[in-house]
Amino acid sequence: MSVKKRTHNPRLIRSRRTYTAQQIAILFNIHLGTVRLWIKQGMRLLNPNSRPYYIMGIDLIAFLKTKKTAKRKKLQEDEFYCVRCRCGRKSLPDRITVEVTNKRLGQSARQIIIRGICPDCGTRIIRFSSDKNTFWKPTLPQEGQVLIGNIPSPVNIDITKETKE
Repeated sequence: MSVKKRTHNPRLIRSRRTYTAQQIAILFNIHLGTVRLWIKQGMRLLNPNSRPYYIMGIDLIAFLKTKKTAKRKKLQEDEFYCVRCRCGRKSLPDRITVEVTNKRLGQSARQIIIRGICPDCGTRIIRFSSDKNTFWKPTLPQEGQVLIGNIPSPVNIDITKETKE
């Protein structure tokens, strides 16, 4: 069983052209009932009193963009987006790794990849950030090194080393 895409490419739409509901359904390869549902949800019609319903391309583009932005949710600073759970999750604290890459973001910022594990489903989760705006500021490793765990210690500690008594 194949799962259909839930997003529609607004670049397929010509902004100065009028479309009927049937043409939109063919353009996006969706059911005609979906387009009628969009009309009920508030997609603007050229003339709501006449049939067939005509929709300007620019109105269709605006409707799809507002639909897409309404789904987006802002993550908190220490959250990751879990693809399997489809929501923001905080990683298991002992499974977080921070890697500073060689990539530059602008003139002075460097890219940071923060990896973790979802506590609910166990899926790997990733968040990209920069060294300028990250919650890992005090414990950033040097370029090319990887920091494991979330202990805010600037010193690398060997856990297997025994202490003198």
